[in-house]
Amino acid sequence: MRHLCKGLKFFAEVHAVRGNSPLVNEGVKSGDILLCTMLSIGNYNPRIKVHFPNGRSIITRHWDHHDEDKLLDTMLVFSGILKDDGTFGSFIEDCWKTKAQNLMEKFKKAGKRKLIKATDDWYPCFPQNMVELSFAKLQRDKEDKTDTYRVAVWGMDDMGMDKDFHSDDPTEALALYNKLASIDSVSTEYLTTLGFESF
Repeated sequence: MRHLCKGLKFFAEVHAVRGNSPLVNEGVKSGDILLCTMLSIGNYNPRIKVHFPNGRSIITRHWDHHDEDKLLDTMLVFSGILKDDGTFGSFIEDCWKTKAQNLMEKFKKAGKRKLIKATDDWYPCFPQNMVELSFAKLQRDKEDKTDTYRVAVWGMDDMGMDKDFHSDDPTEALALYNKLASIDSVSTEYLTTLGFESF
């Protein structure tokens, strides 16, 4: 996995997830497949961003351990590539490609995403100074009285801005997503005027 290009979107097979792995809190199990973005260049144990259909994302490494016995809490294995046009590249095994196709169906049902131009640095941006715009319905907690829809703009690493809409009606959130998807470019200053918050 360490030979993958920085910024590449790819699928990773989950071969171990336990203990203190950050994936545990997201409900990930061994045998799942994940949509990821490579964040490192030539690192022995590269950092990757894992994307979830509910709009959340976390940053982890492709393997990690947190105990004295050196048992792996996280182990992810490269499986195949997601091309820029949304089609699938070669997969090592067809069974994992089928899982990847099923995962992308969940993304399609959960929300939208698109790369848009940025006029400032998002530490870093995607190639060609792009950032990722997304719309998603978040998973509802037991104490929530209404749904939450999120419009988010993120760079290629851990810099991003979100705006949440607490409503059972997604119309306002979708209108904002469509507005940002249709303009020439965005900046952190402009998004702040729209009520986005930095993370």
